[in-house]
Amino acid sequence: MNFKEIKDFKFDKDKKTSLQIKAVKGLAVFLVLMFLLTVISRAADSLTIAKVNVTSSSSMAIQHKIEADGLIASNKDIAISAAPGVRIASVEVQEGHLVKKDDLMILLDMDDLQKKLLEAQKALKILEATASDKAANDAIAAREEQKTRNRAYEDYDQTMRDAADAVRSAKKAMNDALAAYNAAQKSGGETTDDSTVRDQLEKAKNEKSALLDSARKELDAVEKDIEAKKEELVEQYVIEEVNTLISNNAGKINSETDSRYNAMAETADETSETQSWDEIHLQVEDEFRQQYEADIRNSSIDMNRLTIKASDEIDKQYEKTLKNAEQAVADAESTLLEAETALSAYDDEQAAAAANSKDAQLAELYSAYEEKKAAYEESVKAYNDTQKTADRGLQDLDSTPTVDTVTDLTAEDEKGLKELEVKEYQELVEAEGKIKAPSDGLVTKVVVSAGETTPEDTAIRISDQSAGYRFTAAIDKDDAKYLKAGDKISLVIGNDVTIDNLPITKLEASSESKDSFNVIADIPSKVTKISNFATMSVVRESERYYTCVPLNVLHSDCNSFYVYAVTSKESVLGNETTVKKVEVQILDKNAEYAAIDGYFDWDQQFILSSNKSLNDGDRVRIQNASSEQEGGE
Repeated sequence: MNFKEIKDFKFDKDKKTSLQIKAVKGLAVFLVLMFLLTVISRAADSLTIAKVNVTSSSSMAIQHKIEADGLIASNKDIAISAAPGVRIASVEVQEGHLVKKDDLMILLDMDDLQKKLLEAQKALKILEATASDKAANDAIAAREEQKTRNRAYEDYDQTMRDAADAVRSAKKAMNDALAAYNAAQKSGGETTDDSTVRDQLEKAKNEKSALLDSARKELDAVEKDIEAKKEELVEQYVIEEVNTLISNNAGKINSETDSRYNAMAETADETSETQSWDEIHLQVEDEFRQQYEADIRNSSIDMNRLTIKASDEIDKQYEKTLKNAEQAVADAESTLLEAETALSAYDDEQAAAAANSKDAQLAELYSAYEEKKAAYEESVKAYNDTQKTADRGLQDLDSTPTVDTVTDLTAEDEKGLKELEVKEYQELVEAEGKIKAPSDGLVTKVVVSAGETTPEDTAIRISDQSAGYRFTAAIDKDDAKYLKAGDKISLVIGNDVTIDNLPITKLEASSESKDSFNVIADIPSKVTKISNFATMSVVRESERYYTCVPLNVLHSDCNSFYVYAVTSKESVLGNETTVKKVEVQILDKNAEYAAIDGYFDWDQQFILSSNKSLNDGDRVRIQNASSEQEGGE
């Protein structure tokens, strides 16, 4: 075998070995590639799966710690004042000072105090002398008035006697003329048509007709006046309603005025003339007034109410006047009917006795009777006029004299006030100008200083320690449901006073906000160190709940609350850890924990935190648990 054959033979043997090596190498490359793909897959999976921390629920009672700052006010304040206008020598206290009973608070200038006392005494003597002089003058005036009254009554009696005598004389003359006429009629004789009689009857009828027309016109005038008064009163009621609405909406009007004024101020430049706030306010108020008046007039209910109210009031005022006017019309109609009947009867008599006429003597007698009758009626009218004039004179005389009640009361008040002023000055002089504390308490207000004069009202105000104090703080209504009257709170006053187990006196809704309540507690009078401010605190525990979780476990979608519960499931990759979105109900909560209720196991684990956003069914990797709990690995 030559070299070439040996070479070829070796080559063939090597060729077979090379295929095996290539297969092994290919397998190795495949395994390395699979390893790399697995590493890459796991790296990609680790980037997409959320890493979470979980927690389990626990059974506990939810604690609610309620804290609030509030104000302390005394149950009783005492105002310290003195006679006004006296110079103050010194003020011995300041706001916030605790004082004991009879401690010196204000020292007055004695020289100025003595001067004020002398001035007040002098003014009181002047008032007393003025009152004495007035009483004497009033007595003299009363005597003169009584003398004038007596003379007026005497004159009245004499005037009425004279007028009555004139009536009696005229009546006698009329009766005599009538008797003569009647006697002449009985004596017989032919009768003739007496136009004078008919003229009188016609005249009487016309007068009665005129009286009826006058009475009807008067009734029409009264009815028109009533309607006019009703319309005026309705207008007045409308104006009053509008004024009430304007007053009730003053805040709204001021707000609109401010808005327009600010808008005008923003748009105005230096050269333009702008309206003042008052001018704009008048315009806004006039607009509101017109709108309110239009609303009232357009409302049938309001206008009917105002019309009925005005009608009732005017009808009541004019009831007597209207009744009198209607009665006057009825009386005039009755008298007119009588006059018409008399004229008709006379005409019938004249028709029946057309052939006979009254003789001249009867006519003259009747004419004389008519004259006497007219004279009698005139005397009666004069008597009535005289009586009316005389009665008015007596009424004016007997009218209630003018009484200046305001002046009298003012004089009495001035005298009483001056007596009190003198008494105050005397007491201050006797006290050597020292104004002392009436009881133990806290100085809450000082409005005077040395060198000033005592004011008309309060100079110093102190709280009466014996009456105790009251603490008031506002809390949210969510916290208020855990408290009730009688619960004990801790109260910290200032930096060194703490009151434990202080009972709540009252828990009431706040008048300033519908979302808050006022906690009120009475501080006993034995607490001597007091301040205007304090802080309350109280811890209340709820009932024990079986499922309580940290607040971070809770999520909200505006309409409801939910949690992410940890679950596991089998897949081709093995056991995977996933999350399930579970809607829950919050039973109670505080700043750290919440008691929840929902469809989950009693030992359920919940997602506490995640490095990514979660959705229902997402796979997760638990970081704060053992590897056996981790999914997707």
